[in-house]
Amino acid sequence: MKSTKSFGSDEEVVKDKDRELRLKILDILYDLFKASLNHDFELVKDLHWNGEEFTKIGATDALGISNFHEAMELEKHAFANINNGQFFIDDFHYTKIDRVIITVFILKVRGVYKPIAKDMESQRRATVIFFETPDGLKILHKHYSAFPIAF
Repeated sequence: MKSTKSFGSDEEVVKDKDRELRLKILDILYDLFKASLNHDFELVKDLHWNGEEFTKIGATDALGISNFHEAMELEKHAFANINNGQFFIDDFHYTKIDRVIITVFILKVRGVYKPIAKDMESQRRATVIFFETPDGLKILHKHYSAFPIAF
């Protein structure tokens, strides 16, 4: 016998689907930052869209990151010197447009900066854009900014 869930209204169905998508996105973000802090860069790569459309930093940026492979190298270097890392996601929001999901949130990272064995803490406004693929949601673009923390 099939079991079906009963909802009181169409609005409740939408809220439940929104909750599922929100949790799916947060799971991917937590997997991403946990893998980065644990230096599991194969998982980090798997969470990203590996195509020419992928962007980490605009072409006019001082670092000149222009493709997926360069962005993954930057990712390795960004997390290679952090020990005992922790991260927190606050003020999370998302918008879905067709197969694209735009997220914005505050990312807080704490840990020990290895080269000088000093505690460090970083807080950034993050924008992460996902793309729905047959293999699930993949990260298409990431950007971190010190300003503005709140709008």
